[in-house]
Amino acid sequence: MDLVGLIGRRFARKAVNTENQEILALLKQASSSSGTDYKAIQTALNKTLDPEISATAQILTNQSGFDYLDSLTDTMGRPLLTVSLADPTQRLFKGRPITVLKDTILANDSSAFPFVVGSIADYIHFFEYAGVEVATSMEAGFIKNAVLFRCIERFGVTKADANALTYLKITPAAD
Repeated sequence: MDLVGLIGRRFARKAVNTENQEILALLKQASSSSGTDYKAIQTALNKTLDPEISATAQILTNQSGFDYLDSLTDTMGRPLLTVSLADPTQRLFKGRPITVLKDTILANDSSAFPFVVGSIADYIHFFEYAGVEVATSMEAGFIKNAVLFRCIERFGVTKADANALTYLKITPAAD
């Protein structure tokens, strides 16, 4: 059994989750607005964001928000979301890719669906200080007849361009 490999995979999963929590905390600090339908996303892309940011924008939402968008159709019964020709599993809104997070990671705000619209890469700078430090010690676990592992990751996230994205809360009107 590859114990070091198992620990490495578990550490990598935990590290990504920790990094994502820090990033989501900053995303929730973005300027926010609310709306009653998908047109709030359209307005954010057309008017709120700088045209250069809008051209490469992405949309981040949770499973409930995605389900809401995925169920919408136009007046001719065609789905509002389109399928990416490059990746048939990817859905697009006005040509912008949609990234979906679990509802438990990006929760609804009462009955409002969260939508982060813009460029996360321009909004946040992510940096690592010294990568990952891994150390083992047979001496530290001598009494328990064990080998101890220590993994330390040093990273930081900081807001770079506050105008690169907007945080929308959409509460659909009841039919």
